[in-house]
Amino acid sequence: MAKLNKVTLIKFNTDKSIKIINAPVDKTIISDSKEGFIARNSAFTEIIKDRFFGFIKGNEDQIKGSFIVREAAPDPLEFRIEDGVGKIYGEDFTPDDLVYHEDESFTRSTADIEVKGSTEPDFIQKAMVYAVLGEVVAILILVIAVGLPEALKRFGL
Repeated sequence: MAKLNKVTLIKFNTDKSIKIINAPVDKTIISDSKEGFIARNSAFTEIIKDRFFGFIKGNEDQIKGSFIVREAAPDPLEFRIEDGVGKIYGEDFTPDDLVYHEDESFTRSTADIEVKGSTEPDFIQKAMVYAVLGEVVAILILVIAVGLPEALKRFGL
């Protein structure tokens, strides 16, 4: 699997704390340890980290892209002005968005499998072959251990 790109995620928690993390982005989904967020172009923002508790300003060449999200809300916050009024809430995450992302994930997984080559057996097939071979070896050992003394006894050897 390819290495995923990371983006800075500024997360406002329900206990009024802020968590800044570098989270991987895959298929327009930003993954946190427990949650996932949509990476919308309209919600993309930039951040410059200051040092020494904000007294030393960061350089403009250290600008990083980021998304600002809320805990337990999959849609990121957006900073835009519409009709002279500033809004921070973007479009809501709908069930149709979830279906779209599931379909996209399924399509990408199918494409990854086709790229690998469908003739190559997967892990489950290999495990089943090894299990059957192990059973065959066990049966042969039992046949030799039990059947050989019986055969020798019948033939008087």
